[in-house]
Amino acid sequence: YGAFKDAFRHRVVLVYGTVGSEEENAWALARARYDAETFGYRGNGSIDVIPDTAFDPAADPDRNVVLYGHADSNAAWSGLLGDGPVAVERGRLRVGAVDRERDDLAC
Repeated sequence: YGAFKDAFRHRVVLVYGTVGSEEENAWALARARYDAETFGYRGNGSIDVIPDTAFDPAADPDRNVVLYGHADSNAAWSGLLGDGPVAVERGRLRVGAVDRERDDLAC
C-alpha cells in the first residue's frame, strides 16, 4: 500500500536489532545509521535511530517504524508484527501463502 517514501512520514524512527548474531547486529546498526545520515544529507531532515531494546511502540503510537533485521535479530519485531501475514526470519521469508527459504531475501 502506498509509495515506499510513505514509510518516512510521520516522524519515522529506525529501530535496529540487537539480539541477533554479532555480524547481524553490527550490520543493522551500520545500515540504520547510514540511512539516517543519507536522509539528513539529501533530505535535510533528522531521523531517530534507536536499538530494539529501547523501542516502546506505546510511547509514540503515531510514528512510522522501520525495522532493521528480522524476527530472530530484532526484539521489536514480535511486538509490532506478531503473527501477521509477513514473517521474516533468518534465511526465510513468508508473505501470505508464499514461503521462501534463502539467505538473500528482504521486504
